[in-house]
Amino acid sequence: MHPADKPTKEEIAVAKWIKANVPTKKTKFLSHSVEYFTASKAIDKLLTSQWSKAGKNDEEPLFTTRESVVIFLDL
Repeated sequence: MHPADKPTKEEIAVAKWIKANVPTKKTKFLSHSVEYFTASKAIDKLLTSQWSKAGKNDEEPLFTTRESVVIFLDL
């Protein structure tokens, strides 16, 4: 196994935003309580987030299409 790279500040910010803004569901899995979210809802929310709009100084938005969100989340 290769050690994973540490997440960037932007990746951490997106993860925290997802946790706070995407609705979750609760269930039992192998006698453990777990919370999960649906990927399609996370993608829809991210496409309306601050990262899908042009930033300061006309910066390119991080998310422009559903595919760009999927690629980012795959990291």
